[in-house]
This record gives sequence, C-alpha cells and structure tokens, in this order.
Amino acid sequence: MFNNYINFYDIVRLVRKMQQGQTGKMFAKLVAGKNEKVRKSWARIENPPINWWDIPEVRQRWNKKVSGRKDLSHQEYFAQKYFAGVNLLTGLSWGCGRGEVEMKWAATGKFARIDAFDLSENRIAFARKAARENGLTGKIDFRVGDVYAIEMETEKYDFIFTEGSLHHFSPLAEIVLKIKEALKPDGYFFLNEFVGPARFQWTERQLQIVNGILAVLPREYRKIHNNQRFKKKVHRPGRLWMQLSDPSEAVESDGILPLIEENFDIVEKKGYGGTILSLLFSEIANNFISADPATKRLLEMCFEIEDVLLTTNLIRDDYVMMMCKKHKKI
Repeated sequence: MFNNYINFYDIVRLVRKMQQGQTGKMFAKLVAGKNEKVRKSWARIENPPINWWDIPEVRQRWNKKVSGRKDLSHQEYFAQKYFAGVNLLTGLSWGCGRGEVEMKWAATGKFARIDAFDLSENRIAFARKAARENGLTGKIDFRVGDVYAIEMETEKYDFIFTEGSLHHFSPLAEIVLKIKEALKPDGYFFLNEFVGPARFQWTERQLQIVNGILAVLPREYRKIHNNQRFKKKVHRPGRLWMQLSDPSEAVESDGILPLIEENFDIVEKKGYGGTILSLLFSEIANNFISADPATKRLLEMCFEIEDVLLTTNLIRDDYVMMMCKKHKKI
C-alpha cells in the first residue's frame, strides 16, 4: 500500500518485536534523529551467524568468482594484481565497522598506513583492540567520525576502499565526490558493495525464486537463529519499516553503479551474485555452516540455481567488486 510505504508484514514484524520485549529499543529509535538512529543500529558489536557471508562455502564461492581460486581472498588478489612491488601505500576506509576488512588489507603488506572511520564508538573500540592484538596498531588508525563532516586533504590517498559501507551513505553523490577529490591522480578506488534494489524493494522474480527454494528446503534448515520460528517466506519490507529500523540501509544502493561510471574509469568489475543467496540464507545461515555431506549438497543446489539464473541474464548480480581510477584529464 502507498507504493509499499507500509504493508501487512511490517505489522507482523512489529508484533514479534513487541513479543520479544524490544518495545523500549524501538521507541528509542522512533524518537531519535536520523544520525542517532544509524548510530543505534550499528552500536552492536556481536555478529551472529545469520548472513550468507557467515557460510564458509559462500566465502569460497566469492573468492572463486573474483580471484579464480577458492583459497585466494579478493584483498590478496587485487593487492597482488595492482600493487606488485609496492609496500608504502596510504589507504582510506569509510564505514570500517569492526575493522576486519581493514586488517585484511593491511595484512597484504602493501600499506604504510590506513586511515579508517566509522560512526560507532563501540565498533571503533573493538577495532582498535583487535589491531593491537594483531600487531597492526601502527598500520591502521581507527577513528570515530562522520564521513560527511570529515575534512579530507585533496589528492592524499593512493587507495580508497569501501566494503559494504557505500550503500549506507546518502546523499551518495557527495560521498563519491569526496572520494574522487581525496584520491591521488594515479590512485585507485575499490568498492565491494550491495548494488541491488534501494530499501530492499526486492523484485517479484527474486521473491518467487527465493520462496520456491524455501518451499523445498528441509524444515531443520529453515529454523531461524535463536528463535523457535521457521522461515517460510521472504517478503518485501515496507519503506517506513526500513527507515525506522535503519535509515541508512540500502538508502541509495541502486544509484551506486551509475555514479561510479560517471565519476571513474572502471578497471575491473566482478559480480558475485547474492541476488538469491543473500535473501535465502538471511536469518538461517547458521544451519548451513555444518560440513556434513547433506548440507553441502543443499548448498551446491542453491549455488547452481543462482548461477544458472545469472548466466542466462534472468537476474543480475546484486553484489559487485570494482577497481576504479579517476577519469583521465583531457
């Protein structure tokens, strides 16, 4: 209703939240301003295994699609390919969260320093502690900061990257311009991002396919993490629900690719799906972490379905990695 501003399933979600005793948290978010809502949404440190990236075979699948090898991460692949013989790069990461990705880039040995920013004080504290434990304190400077308020030196960085954060920024054009200005003339911009429907307004085809797979999955694989319920169907969330739960989530995700193409030369682009698998495994990924043969066969079936749909152009990649450079000045 009202262009999916609110729907019946939002009301069901609301009732379930109330039954789980989360009314207080919901009210606090409701009365908070936009930036405060985002901070509250990302204040948590724990990452329960409820997303597709928590499944080891899924991560191996990404590696294969991007680097050609299951055991070669995209950080190692791109670092080896574009920075051979280099080990003193200056890097910048916006929306670093708990810092895992930044530490992986630092571990490639290509960086003298990486500046990393995030809104969440909790996550920055976690990242700093992890950096100390891994001997990377001098390599990465984790700082609390709002990317829109941070003054950036012009043409300062050799390498700027966003991994799963760019789709949280709005106005997006302003951020892309700041990245462009902070990048050295011969620097690289790398993004690993969700570029699917804004506000998770899934297409009818996506919903039909995902719900069809759910209908044939054994019941024990559909049990929702830390819950007595079982996942039966995926529904398109209402736009109001998305704004109230996290105003930054996929806010301009469908505008990322056009903006990048307008402002950068795309040197390399690798899609790695997620159009079906990210929806399918959400909330139930923990059931697929087991290494037993039956689980592996089910994963292979799900992978094959998404691959066939991608290769026949019936769906497009909702997740992409791209290495980019500034447009050459004429």
